[in-house]
Amino acid sequence: MTEATQTWAVPQDDAPNPYVIVTADHQIHIHFWRHARIGALTVDGDCVLGHEASGVVLKLGHGLEDLQPDAFVPESTLNRDRVAVEPGVPCGHCHCFRCVDGHYNLYPDVAFAGVYPSHGTIQRYKVHRANHVHKLPDKVTLEQAALLEPVAVALHALCTAPVQVG
Repeated sequence: MTEATQTWAVPQDDAPNPYVIVTADHQIHIHFWRHARIGALTVDGDCVLGHEASGVVLKLGHGLEDLQPDAFVPESTLNRDRVAVEPGVPCGHCHCFRCVDGHYNLYPDVAFAGVYPSHGTIQRYKVHRANHVHKLPDKVTLEQAALLEPVAVALHALCTAPVQVG
């Protein structure tokens, strides 16, 4: 695997951006990797893959105080909040009925990590919106947290499908 070709700016203390940086633990989008497409979704340029992720908060954007970053020490994750990453992020500016009703996952222009043109989580650092990361309890490992997104999808399917015995 090669280094990412795009550099992301680290949020500065005075920058008005609600983002956190997390490191990723992930699974590869095999179809994108092998075929540069999944159904009608195609990759038309450079795109970092991956969307199942968890990580450690390294730095907060201006005005964020509900997560705890610390000095970057690669060998240790002590004193830094661990988070699960929610890969789908709506624009955050509109007030469409989907977003207002809490169904932002149905927003037509959702930026989904690892789906072109939104870079994914198979990179050392990921800038992500703070309201789309979730602080982990101490008992949950980063490896377990990386599986929250596919488990949530499976659980939603089971809860909404008319599954019955027989």
